[in-house]
Amino acid sequence: MFDKINVFKKLIILYVLLVPFYIFLELYLYPEESINDSSSETFSTIDLIILVLVILYFYTLYKLYKFKSIGKTLLIPVLVLLEIFTFISFTPEDYSYAHMLGYYLDYFDYFMTGMIVTFVYFTDVNKEFDK
Repeated sequence: MFDKINVFKKLIILYVLLVPFYIFLELYLYPEESINDSSSETFSTIDLIILVLVILYFYTLYKLYKFKSIGKTLLIPVLVLLEIFTFISFTPEDYSYAHMLGYYLDYFDYFMTGMIVTFVYFTDVNKEFDK
């Protein structure tokens, strides 16, 4: 059998390391869109809320990695709020992909998030938060 705690920790590390990779790909694949869009749009309140939620999400992942109960408590509310505010801030153009890699990376992100939620709530890793 495999050590679920070790797999869980490696999953969180992999997820945190993939986020800069996603950002790099976004800037590398669509550099003209990133530059043009950022200069013409202002930073809205919803963007600020999303930024705070992303920072809180990384804090939650850190607490999950350390098996602190606050990480387990914050995980679902942060994910739900992040999805709601991201949905509100997106325009119809944001849902179209110029390259299929972005499409697959979005699905991979949801897959990894689902694996983290599954490990936290539905496996023996759940017991580690009670210690």
